[in-house]
Amino acid sequence: FRQLKKERNFVGQADWNIALIGLRKLRDAPAQAQTILKRILRRKEHPRREEAMFLMMRVHLVGEDYDKVLALSGQYDLEFPNGKYAERTAYYRGWLHYDRRDCKAALPGFKQYLKRKDAKRTIVLGFRAWCYVRMGRWKWAHRAFGALIPGGPLTEGKARYWRAISLDKLERRPEALKELSLLRRKFPLTYYDMLGRQLEARWDGRNPTAST
Repeated sequence: FRQLKKERNFVGQADWNIALIGLRKLRDAPAQAQTILKRILRRKEHPRREEAMFLMMRVHLVGEDYDKVLALSGQYDLEFPNGKYAERTAYYRGWLHYDRRDCKAALPGFKQYLKRKDAKRTIVLGFRAWCYVRMGRWKWAHRAFGALIPGGPLTEGKARYWRAISLDKLERRPEALKELSLLRRKFPLTYYDMLGRQLEARWDGRNPTAST
């Protein structure tokens, strides 16, 4: 592609492919991609502007510069509110804050994502529920884990286990025990049922390891 750049008619396409290789194939060499993407982003009417903006976010993700990713995602939404990458930029606005353990900032991003898209819905619902656990907002955690029901033994099992903990934190242990009972009936001897049995043993003052 560098040889192809000597041909005037192919400079743009050659540059673009060099940028893609730098970002997607040579994961340790995003600098060459960044230089080319910057040139594209200086032109408001460039036909590849939307994709270039998203790829620039990926460059900053590789470099773990989350602030620049978030700034670009906001700019992307202003220019391309229904764009090709709108789902992923909405996801970034929740997950990047979540990864930095800033749940207060992450929750609005998750809320926005859940309104728009379904591709990672279960994952985002789980992140949202765990944010409420991190924040000690047990009433909201109980409700948020409920959104993961019904599901399989891992998804629903985890949801029922943490709903039981949330109810106990709210001083509603009888309801918490019912939640663990539902977990046991539906997914007996699974990972979260075992955790539930240990939790119940601790509440009763028994040896939790003996309960398994």
